[in-house]
Amino acid sequence: MKDIGVEYFYNTLKTCFLMCLVLLLSVGGKELLAQNEAMSSAWQETKNHYNAASVGSDPLLHITALYRQQWIGIKGAPANMMLLADAPLGSGLLSHGIGIAFVGQKKGLFTHVDAKAQYALQLAIFKVKLSVGVELGLVNSAFDGTKVVIPEGDQLNPNDPAIPTKLVSGRTFDTGVGIFFSHPKFYVGFGAKHLFAPKLQLETNYYLRIPRTYNAIAGYNFIPSQSLLSWYPSLLAVTDFKAYRIDIGLAVGIAQKYFAGVMYRPNNAVGFSLKALWGRIKLCYAFEMPISELARGNYGTHELCISYAMPIAPKKDKGLMKKSIRLL
Repeated sequence: MKDIGVEYFYNTLKTCFLMCLVLLLSVGGKELLAQNEAMSSAWQETKNHYNAASVGSDPLLHITALYRQQWIGIKGAPANMMLLADAPLGSGLLSHGIGIAFVGQKKGLFTHVDAKAQYALQLAIFKVKLSVGVELGLVNSAFDGTKVVIPEGDQLNPNDPAIPTKLVSGRTFDTGVGIFFSHPKFYVGFGAKHLFAPKLQLETNYYLRIPRTYNAIAGYNFIPSQSLLSWYPSLLAVTDFKAYRIDIGLAVGIAQKYFAGVMYRPNNAVGFSLKALWGRIKLCYAFEMPISELARGNYGTHELCISYAMPIAPKKDKGLMKKSIRLL
């Protein structure tokens, strides 16, 4: 007998996802080049970086570390580091998820560090789990003005007061929210980061504002019962309503142990990824090459990711007294 509830939720989520995709495609025609958000090719392994509601979405403790070096060969190109962890709390109709996210980003003379605690409230409906989540924490940014070099010229001022000549930094409170739908065959999530567009006062005369961003993530697990091959299409979209970034991916798995995938980012980059699963450890490598003018003078983007997944053992009953029949 067909599960009408699951079909209804699936069709509803599919409609929401398509509407979100159309909206993102209509925002503008340029890539999200400002890169206020740390980027990740293996975003399927770092979902809680984008969406706090994804924490605890399966019955496993996840610990993930990622390093990404972008555009090797270009001085000052962005480099990202992530350390993420999440776990479920409880089970049944109503449960919870918790997580932490530490993200460091270095680009040019700027250094950004995010530290967030995440929580999700989860409601199980049929086979679909609906989660709403929030993240709270601090963001710290610094600018190293000691390395600024301004050449002399007719319209250039080496002593421009608008540019710091020393190391300046600031920190402020930051938050984000998200909603996440998960099912054994698919997941869809919508998130908002930097909800209040925080302003960091670097010094009396200098400040940095972090714009609010919105994102959508989606993936489907197609695992035929009579085949060694499995298929995993996925999509990531990020926008600040001035520009956008879209990653379209497709991975194929062999015996659900070895994976290879391709990625396309319209007007920006193409790439591939390799993953291998050894017990509870997953090792990932991703490579990207720009398809724009940035392709000149660099050796692409390289990314390494390692994750550990451990089942959460149910708690044993406490206070339950047991007696041996030998003592009776």
